Amino acid sequence: MATNNTTPKSKKAKKGIFDSIKTKLILVMLAAAAIPLLIVMIVNYKTSTNKALADAQSTLEAQARYISAEYSGVLQENVDMVRSIAENPTTIVYMEGTAGIEDDVMIQMMQAADKILDDGSVMAIADASGMQIVSPPVIA
Repeated sequence: MATNNTTPKSKKAKKGIFDSIKTKLILVMLAAAAIPLLIVMIVNYKTSTNKALADAQSTLEAQARYISAEYSGVLQENVDMVRSIAENPTTIVYMEGTAGIEDDVMIQMMQAADKILDDGSVMAIADASGMQIVSPPVIA
């Protein structure tokens, strides 16, 4: 007698995770919800980034205009002070060397101008060649 040692084979094939209609429906629903959400997030990011950059640009431009106006004012004050010292009759006579004005008089005049400006710089008088003639001592 012959013995039959063969076992019957399973008629069901093993199913994968994506073979189920339930899984496929869940994935489709997730994609249907996630894709518009991603699009909205990308558009929102671009819009808010552009708005932030525009706001930063306008703020920086306003600050630049303010600093420029302040700096122009300081420069104008300095130019006016230098012009008033240069046009002062005492300075003119001193530079001509005709009245015997001492250096101390000019130093005091420049120190008074420096106190008015109070910008931390020190004025000096130079001749036509650019050589410094009179300079007040720097007071710390």
